[in-house]
Amino acid sequence: QWYQRRVALTAGTDMNLLHLVCLLALVPCSLQRGINIVSTNGQLGPAPCASVCAGTTGRTNGKWSEGYGCIIIDVDMTACGFTSTPIITTSLEKVGGWDHFMVGVSTFHDTKKDRFRLLLSGSVYTASRPHVNQHVEATMSEAIENQWNINWTAIGYTC
Repeated sequence: QWYQRRVALTAGTDMNLLHLVCLLALVPCSLQRGINIVSTNGQLGPAPCASVCAGTTGRTNGKWSEGYGCIIIDVDMTACGFTSTPIITTSLEKVGGWDHFMVGVSTFHDTKKDRFRLLLSGSVYTASRPHVNQHVEATMSEAIENQWNINWTAIGYTC
């Protein structure tokens, strides 16, 4: 009777060990499925070095400035650790105001591996807004008052 319990316990332990080995064998496969960069402005890097990094300027701590007939915000990506200039996408989020016709949310300047500058020029005439027939410049006070926030995602290489 004690022998049967010992065999059953050993068989159960062996099955748990077998499950663990099978799960560990799947880990490298799941790690390799993550990020696939198919083209860049430079050379493609090794797949294990591909990385996604995201952030936000924050609604109340964005440091807006004016220039070039636009409002400007500089975004620091140093913490991402990219070794070359990544692919960047952005979106504008806000609490108030009528800025959903904003031009420039994808207009970057001085893009580097650790930073980029976003230029927002204002809102413009569109077919969905026929009563407005002129360009309305974005202002720094409007960005601060309406708590404009830039959400960004960067995809690049870290080695």
